Amino acid sequence: MRRVPQWHLKLVQRQGPNICVVEEVPELNRKFYTECRYWFRPKVCGYQTVLRYVCCEGYSQAPGEIGCKQEADLLNVVDTALQMGATYFVDYLAKSGLDQKLKHSKSTVTLFVPTNEAFESLTGIKREIFKTNLNSTLLYHITENRIMTTDMENEMMLTTSLQPQLIRVNKYANTQVSVNCIPVIRRDHRANNGVVHLIDGILIPPRNWPLKEISEVIAEDGRFNELIKFLNKTDVFAHLQENSMKSFTLFAPYDEAFQVMEPSLLDQLSEDLFSQQEIAKSHFIPYTICPFAITGHHKMQSLSKHNTELVCNQTGLYINDSPITDEIMLTQNGLVIVIDKVIIPQRVKTLYALIGDKRERLSKFKSVIDNCPQVAAALKSLNQSFTVFAPRNEAFSNLTTSELREIYANCEKFCFTHMVHDKVTTKEMANGQVLSSLQLPRTLECSISRRGFTVENSSIEEADIDARNGVLH
Repeated sequence: MRRVPQWHLKLVQRQGPNICVVEEVPELNRKFYTECRYWFRPKVCGYQTVLRYVCCEGYSQAPGEIGCKQEADLLNVVDTALQMGATYFVDYLAKSGLDQKLKHSKSTVTLFVPTNEAFESLTGIKREIFKTNLNSTLLYHITENRIMTTDMENEMMLTTSLQPQLIRVNKYANTQVSVNCIPVIRRDHRANNGVVHLIDGILIPPRNWPLKEISEVIAEDGRFNELIKFLNKTDVFAHLQENSMKSFTLFAPYDEAFQVMEPSLLDQLSEDLFSQQEIAKSHFIPYTICPFAITGHHKMQSLSKHNTELVCNQTGLYINDSPITDEIMLTQNGLVIVIDKVIIPQRVKTLYALIGDKRERLSKFKSVIDNCPQVAAALKSLNQSFTVFAPRNEAFSNLTTSELREIYANCEKFCFTHMVHDKVTTKEMANGQVLSSLQLPRTLECSISRRGFTVENSSIEEADIDARNGVLH
């Protein structure tokens, strides 16, 4: 949590008592109603938030007064929803006849109420489902008892009035709460017969109940045949069955995503069990992660025990460099989120592929490698491992034309001078250690100082980039 600047504290204090903050992101049409008026996000998905002050839940402002001192009377859940601006939902309740039952209910209830904007954006199949199944869809937004967000726990399943169907609650460290991956944007509005939570979408009851497991959902969908073939070569489904009480998120690429993979990588995957396992596990997060909760740059462990990057920026939402779509499927043991590209972990790629990925910094070194078929073949091979000390483009820029010609004329000698056998990470380097390069008898001396690591007086600027067949510095 960032420390709140003094200017912000003073600004909030001038607003008076019972004031809360709304953080708006106009570019994304998103709002964050915070429970603490001193807490704020500096940016959401690369956009600066705009702060607005409103009365906290249960209070109102009298004309001419500073702050919100008037305590509002408690209403029933329907009138509370209307007071929060959810006119469409209340109209649908009246149309179905549920409004009178809720107004005069002798037992407490919890309403998850969609915003008017959620109804206005409802299109296609979801709109038809809602209209055709109005009564059952509305019941899916109601649960028994007064359930405050403080009563909710991550992965909690709540029984709805559309029995026996349930909704899944998720809570995140950044204070966000969701039901079925729909964000709760205004929470805990007390009513005299329950509580109302305003949500940023409409809860559509699943067509099939009880929900099926991840493996069954993708098998029945028909668009993930290549993914299923791939997963069947690994032990991932067995792992899910062994941990049936846990929830997972599968980032599932369409069949077309496999068809556009590089042929060399497909060949590697057909023979290399390690690569198969790593790629398969990289598509699974061992808990439920809803896309809306990603508001910046986040690192989390995938099923492979390695970090996966989830990023939301001004161009979109990504897992590593794979775009995340807005299609989410609920399952008994988690979520399936559709992505447009197969996730290829860095550690599965060969040294040759990694150097190619870093073309902005290593394009000139890559050009020298491509001039030497034997070097390129070694960096692509999985039969042995190497450590490569790759010079940046700037290093080549300092050379004369004749020096560059000499490098290309003796490209094998040049490349092998920058390579040693086996993986040598900075964890294994010692000050004064001498490494034998592939270009014998040339050796490379390592040095360590407070500034970092050097090899032959050249600083290692980015260390320990793990590859399938070695490590890149």
